[in-house]
Amino acid sequence: MRKIITFFASIICVFTFGIHSARAQSALPSSLNPQFVSDITIEANSAANQRHVRVASAFNGWLFAAFVVNDSVSHKGGVELRYSKNGGINWYLFNGLSYFQHSYYSSCDITVTGADTSHINVYLGAVRKDLITKLYDVSVEKFNGAKPAYPLVRVFSQQLDTNMVYDLALASNSKYPTAKDSMSVGLLYSHHGIATDSMIFVTSGKRTGYKFGAHHVIATGKYYRKVSLAFGRSPSASKGAYFAAWEQDSSMANTLGHVFTSRTKFSIDSVWTSPTLVDTLFPAMKNHVRYPSIACQYNASDNDSSNLSVAIAFECARNGITDSMDILGVYNKRGDTTNYWNALAIANSTNNELQPSLSYDVSANNFMVTYYDSTAGSLPYLNTGFALATPKAWTVVKASYNDNSAGLRAPWPRVINNLLTNKAFFVWVNDPANKNGVALCDGEYLNTSVAELDMNGLRIYNLFPNPSSSAVTLPVSSDRAADLSLSVFNALGQSAMPVQIQHLAGGMQYFELDVTSLTAGIYLCRVQSGNVSHTLRFVVQR
Repeated sequence: MRKIITFFASIICVFTFGIHSARAQSALPSSLNPQFVSDITIEANSAANQRHVRVASAFNGWLFAAFVVNDSVSHKGGVELRYSKNGGINWYLFNGLSYFQHSYYSSCDITVTGADTSHINVYLGAVRKDLITKLYDVSVEKFNGAKPAYPLVRVFSQQLDTNMVYDLALASNSKYPTAKDSMSVGLLYSHHGIATDSMIFVTSGKRTGYKFGAHHVIATGKYYRKVSLAFGRSPSASKGAYFAAWEQDSSMANTLGHVFTSRTKFSIDSVWTSPTLVDTLFPAMKNHVRYPSIACQYNASDNDSSNLSVAIAFECARNGITDSMDILGVYNKRGDTTNYWNALAIANSTNNELQPSLSYDVSANNFMVTYYDSTAGSLPYLNTGFALATPKAWTVVKASYNDNSAGLRAPWPRVINNLLTNKAFFVWVNDPANKNGVALCDGEYLNTSVAELDMNGLRIYNLFPNPSSSAVTLPVSSDRAADLSLSVFNALGQSAMPVQIQHLAGGMQYFELDVTSLTAGIYLCRVQSGNVSHTLRFVVQR
């Protein structure tokens, strides 16, 4: 009899949740939307002059961001690494990073590996110049993403001569590795030598573990600058490959030039194909391009040529004039075997469009792009399908996801696919004075169906992320002080964790429930204030 009563109690709980959800489908006011319409500060210290913000997502939706800081007063430089386990609302600092005296950091990038929570690793690459010796150091540090207090491990370090290392990029095959290749991380950087410049690739692969192996000089020439790196594969392209794109200018003074691309031939750590000069294929682009961003398909779907799609976006000057730029690009639907490159118009208008970031949305088979529209003072978000064709229309998902246009001097926005929510996530730098940059993010697309439940003036919102493997967050908004109790039950109506009492001081607050001790399944969270309660449903994945 007790089991029957418990079963019917659980059914009543689920039915109660259904009633409340149906009653609460009105859109949230933007000031109360916790998921977010407003810009979110990753780190508020503007005195550090934050630059080059980069972002990566782990398989479970944890987000990791890194940015360069250079203090011109103390002559200290460094790279800060931060993490968020609740979709970008709150950011916390990793242990083990430090600032270096007499140092200047010019570039950084991050990538994440791991398919279970206990084995998430974050790789941070950086370029540091010693202001005393004038030597450059290219390094990669490995962090334990599940335990941020653990010390870092330096897995790659290369000290170079007094000539510049202009840029670096990281990528990993962790999202969709092949059966014959172990997890790997690739590093690409551009080195300005005395006689010639080099594009250098290093990887940690099946023969080296997490340590990086031998250098591959994939190209030599002059005036190499911006670089971009991605991993791609599809079922037909079963071996997978790293794909690189880089900029080569005609002189040290010229800020425009060519874009090259290449890829690994046989495996993740093999030799590279001969570089392809992509902008000369199209007269309007020739020698008028810069700042490439490359993205590759990496999922269990073939495109319409039974291969994998690769796309490169870059700035292209109209008539060679650098204050009149379009976002153009090229694509290849047979990226793993041949060089079938075609032109790709992304955003060409009378506006001045700069600093593209191209990424791949694995859930929707979309390429997605963001860039800086300096004329409109906006950061647009566009996407398109992965089976690209000429001409190919890009859908403007949002004309601007940033709220503050006054701070867009050199935002260098980045877009990624959040691997838990399978929605776009953005970071950029806000800098009204061009000297006190602050890294921002926007989680607007984390959840497009936010519900608001009113408990006599106390407003609660959907739990997120949902499903979750580590923690779920409850957003609560109130104009008054109040006490709130949270009770969690399994599908049979049995208590799954101790009751938590929260004291609200008023305003928007976020309460985190640690669900790491719960087994996979459906759970109910009863939120109660006084004699009023609501029940919310969430799912734990393992």
